[in-house]
Amino acid sequence: MEAIGELSGSVAHDFNNLLTIIIASAESVLYDMTPSSPYYEEICEILTTTERGAALTRQLLTFSRRQQTQPTTLFPYEALESMTSMLQRLIGPEVVVNFDIDPQAWPIYVDRSQLETVIMNLAANARDAMASGGVFTIRCRNVTLDVAALFGHPEQEPGDFVVLSFADEGCGMPPEVVERIFEPFFTTKEKGKGTGLGLATVFGAVKQNHGFIDVDTRVDWGTRFDLYFRRTHVGVDDRVEEEAHIPFAGRETILLVDDEEMVRNAITKSFRHYGYTIREAASGAEALNAIEEQRPDLVITDVVMPVMNGAEFAHAVEQRWPNLPLIFISGYSDRVLSQHDEEVHRFVRKPFKALDLLRVVREVLDKR
Repeated sequence: MEAIGELSGSVAHDFNNLLTIIIASAESVLYDMTPSSPYYEEICEILTTTERGAALTRQLLTFSRRQQTQPTTLFPYEALESMTSMLQRLIGPEVVVNFDIDPQAWPIYVDRSQLETVIMNLAANARDAMASGGVFTIRCRNVTLDVAALFGHPEQEPGDFVVLSFADEGCGMPPEVVERIFEPFFTTKEKGKGTGLGLATVFGAVKQNHGFIDVDTRVDWGTRFDLYFRRTHVGVDDRVEEEAHIPFAGRETILLVDDEEMVRNAITKSFRHYGYTIREAASGAEALNAIEEQRPDLVITDVVMPVMNGAEFAHAVEQRWPNLPLIFISGYSDRVLSQHDEEVHRFVRKPFKALDLLRVVREVLDKR
């Protein structure tokens, strides 16, 4: 697992850099287009496809426990509703997707992209279990669990939870298979039709987000996965205010630090559309010299870089310019960022859409 984790991280870093370039370049083309423009739909398809590529790297990192979580307060029904059409396409015409979602379900504090990866994996698992078709039911409801209900999950405390249930009418599983379903690379599918990573990814993501899973299955009856996440009160009162429209444009100067020239070029082009002045540096040392010459309003730095990584560079900045805001960007940062780094500085995961990074940039600049 350790070797797989290292390999996953290396692949994720390089692949997410490539996706960042593709996304930024496609968005720059789209910036001057309208829906009636030639190739508008094709550019949108490129952006949709890159998101699928990003999901693959998230799955690799989640499975190997190397994914850096970015939890946020969300209402489950919002995530589920936004995935309706995508789930139906994934699961195919032979299977009916039935939603039974309580609109009053409590908010939970989870990484949204990991939750979406979990849902997609469970949907794919249900599709494969119902080769002749059937109904795939997704439920969401509130539950309050006591000590007895939490038997088998000693790490959990009694309290309020939101349970997401995913039930299929497939072939079900015998007990000897159930015991192994979350093992990496374990699969009952034919060679070439299963990797054994899907449910291992689900297990890893739920654990990383402090939840737990119960499985109910019988041969020729079907399977139900119940995912429990603790109710949160974090940021609920402020959520509407936080989600208010944030203007993305600005006139500030930003120093962008990344050892990949194509990544710098793509991000720079996107930011100049919104009025920012972008200066570039290919290394931590070059960036420190650039700050010395002319202090920017904000620094954006990659994490995984040769010689001086992003964390080392950030520490040098803190010592010399303690009030200079800094944002980390990376597709993989395991074992590089400390708890201090994560608490002091914002982190945006590659690949990202320009507006996602711009939103964080604006928030950081406005809080100076």
